[in-house]
Amino acid sequence: MHRVFENFVEQLCESVDAVDLREAMASTAAGFDFPLFAYFACPSESGEAPRLISNYPSAWTSAYLQGRYHSLDPVILRGLRGWDTL
Repeated sequence: MHRVFENFVEQLCESVDAVDLREAMASTAAGFDFPLFAYFACPSESGEAPRLISNYPSAWTSAYLQGRYHSLDPVILRGLRGWDTL
């Protein structure tokens, strides 16, 4: 596990764009036996599009974003409340 994390940090340091970041995240997820991952960033201002970096199928991520499911997703909603509101 320690080596997986070290590899992730190394890949992050070498990343120059979202493609590199996606590859670093996919490699790390695979290192923990997770075949898929998703990183979602909510827009900081209304009217901006959310950012999704993932290795889920593009048809699924497109439907998720177009349907605005992030506004209903319990995982996203829990994350928005913060770590100290358990």
